[in-house]
Amino acid sequence: MKRWVRAAVLVMRLLQRTLSAALAAPRASRAALRTLASARVWMVADAAATSIALALSLAWSLQCAEASAATPADSGREWRAAIETMVAEHPMLAGQDLRIDYPATLPRWPVCKAPRAQSTRQGIPVGRLSISLRCNEPRWQGAIQVVVVARRTHYAAARALQAGAVVDADAIVSVESDWASLPDDVVTEPEQVLGRVLVRSVAAGTALTLNLVRQTAVIRNGERVRVQMSGANFVVAGEGVALQAGSAGDQVRVKMGGGQIVTAVVVRQGLVELRID
Repeated sequence: MKRWVRAAVLVMRLLQRTLSAALAAPRASRAALRTLASARVWMVADAAATSIALALSLAWSLQCAEASAATPADSGREWRAAIETMVAEHPMLAGQDLRIDYPATLPRWPVCKAPRAQSTRQGIPVGRLSISLRCNEPRWQGAIQVVVVARRTHYAAARALQAGAVVDADAIVSVESDWASLPDDVVTEPEQVLGRVLVRSVAAGTALTLNLVRQTAVIRNGERVRVQMSGANFVVAGEGVALQAGSAGDQVRVKMGGGQIVTAVVVRQGLVELRID
């Protein structure tokens, strides 16, 4: 750009010298007059060329100034804000204290009016995440890996508990742990485990999950139960003996009075239902 300006200025000076020499001649010939007229035309053309070159140089300078004004640090802040907004807007993380750890060296992100960030993983965006980055103006896409650190309140075993034990209020304690280290079915409300039975032994401090407990059996093996047989337009009641224990909602085998064995659903203590379609 600077070379264009210098060339235009040199041409203009050369034409000025030619014009001055023609005017200084005592008797200008027709050829000299033609040269003078031509020089005037060229002077106007070269002046226009000089103006164009100066305008292009100024535009280039402004573009450079704009690019330098939007430093990598500024664009980095915009992209980080987009990432933090994406994480914080997840329903499970609303209102939670979060920390996002970025790589020690950040990539050079373009200046973008509306940067967009999206996690490439389904579920709660905690732990190590790969995030897709996109921009429409200018058109660009990229990716970055970050670590989202969040704490979650949940319930753990207050002491060592044996398999088959019924969970009571003294057996659990509320604690906080790194969200990414917890399973999806971790117990977050005491009602999820109170009164239920552990299916295996756990050590003190173990995070309790829904898979670790089952409902207390309301039907015992060998217990006499009432069998409610129901269909589209009828309900018939009978009696039988449960051949296995079960909780509400479980399917259990029942031996009827005539020796027939059926499978029924536990409704409540002492009552099972047999659906006949």
